[in-house]
Amino acid sequence: MRKFIPTSGWNYGEQQVKEKGTDRTYTLTQPKKLFSEDYYTVRRCIAVENVDMYTIPEKDFYVYEFSFMTTGSSLRMVAIDEETALDLVHAHLEEFMQGKANSVLNMYFG
Repeated sequence: MRKFIPTSGWNYGEQQVKEKGTDRTYTLTQPKKLFSEDYYTVRRCIAVENVDMYTIPEKDFYVYEFSFMTTGSSLRMVAIDEETALDLVHAHLEEFMQGKANSVLNMYFG
């Protein structure tokens, strides 16, 4: 599982993130809301690696951002790779379709 930690907020449709466990940084662009309920939102973004002009960047790829309430007033955001996101949504599709996935997200990322 690849996890991405935000290093900035969303600004002009872009957000800077750092891949957990590495020193690689990416810019998330073109956010698209996929699911949204009272206590969680799932967005798809395109990740573009930030490198100098002498380095060949990794090919752009999708990252999925899960924002959810951990308590009555605390919001948590986790960005993960597409394969992990597909596994999570596939395993809990009924909860996502019925708007009951907040507890799943708390358990999965807790």
